[in-house]
Amino acid sequence: MTAQRCSTLLAGVILSLLTISPALAQSPNAQQKPADPAAVKEAIAIVKERIDRQIRRVSDLSGEIIRLDTRIEREVAQIVTDLSQVGDSKDSRTEVAKLKEKVTTGLKRSIEKYQRARAGVNLELQNTQAGQTRQDLKGDLNQFDQRIENRVNQIVQISQSLTTEKDFQAYDNYLRDTRNDRSYHSDVRRLKSEARTQNKRVTRLTDQQRSDTIDALKRSITHLENQNKLLKSRLNSIQYAAQADIIQEDIDRNQQAIMSRDAQISALESYQQSPTIPISRRDAKEKENLIRDAASFLKRDVDTLFRHYSEFQRERRQQNGLMQQLQVLEAMLK
Repeated sequence: MTAQRCSTLLAGVILSLLTISPALAQSPNAQQKPADPAAVKEAIAIVKERIDRQIRRVSDLSGEIIRLDTRIEREVAQIVTDLSQVGDSKDSRTEVAKLKEKVTTGLKRSIEKYQRARAGVNLELQNTQAGQTRQDLKGDLNQFDQRIENRVNQIVQISQSLTTEKDFQAYDNYLRDTRNDRSYHSDVRRLKSEARTQNKRVTRLTDQQRSDTIDALKRSITHLENQNKLLKSRLNSIQYAAQADIIQEDIDRNQQAIMSRDAQISALESYQQSPTIPISRRDAKEKENLIRDAASFLKRDVDTLFRHYSEFQRERRQQNGLMQQLQVLEAMLK
C-alpha cells in the first residue's frame, strides 16, 4: 500500500469512525469493508488523546461545581443558623419575623430551582440514548435530592424559631406614689402587659407563617404519594420493564421523603419554639442588610453553578461518546 493510499484511508477512517455507532460498525456493509489495522491504530491514538483532554475538562468542571456547591451550602446554612437564633423585641416589633419570611421565600425558590434540574436529569435517565451513564445520572439525582432536603430542613429550622403564643398576664401592676403637703399614700395601678402586647403583635405573623409551612409540607406529601401511585403502576407494566430499577429507587426515595415530611409536620405542630434572643430594631435592620448582601452573592454563585452543570453534562456526554467510539475502534482490531 502506497503512503498516499494509507494516508487517504486513515483520513477516511478517522472521519467516519469518530462518529460511527456500534450498531453501524456491526452492520453487514461495515463487515464487508474491513479497515486497515494501521489506520485503525492511528484513529485509536487520536481518540485516546481526545478522551484524555475530555477527562481533564470534565474533572475541572466537576471540581468547580463542588467548590461552588460547598460555598453555597456553607453560606445558606450560616444565614439560617444565625437567623434562627434571634427573635423580635418590643423595639423591633415584627422586623425579625418579616425577615424570616423573606428568607423562607428565598429557600422555597431554591427548592423549585433544584426540582426543575432534577426533573431534567430524571427525564434523561429514562432516555437510553441520552449519552450519559445511569450511574452518573443517578449520582446527580442523589445530589439534587440532598439539596432539596437541606432546604426543606432549613425552612423547618426557621419555622421552629418563630415566636409562639405565650401565657403572659394581661396586665402589669405597679405602685403609684401620691404625695402632697399634707399626705402621702401609694396605690396599685394596672397597665396592659407590654410583653403580652408584643407577643400578640408578632404571633399574628408567625402563626400564619408556620401554618403556611405546614400546609406546604402536607401538599408535598400528597404530591409524593400521587407520584408513587403512578410509579407503582409503571412498575408492573411491560412498557417500563427496562426502567424497573430506576422506578423502584424513585418509589423508595419518595417514601423516605414522606416519612421526613411527617416528622417535620409533627415538629411544627408541637409549637415548641427553639430558644431565641430578642434583638433591637437597629440590629434587625443590620441583619437584614447582611442577608441581602449575602443573597446577592449567593444568586451569582447559584447561577454560575447551574451554568457549569449544564456545561458539565455536555462535556460528559462527549466523553462517553468518545469512549464508545474507542470501543468500536478497538473491536475492529480483534
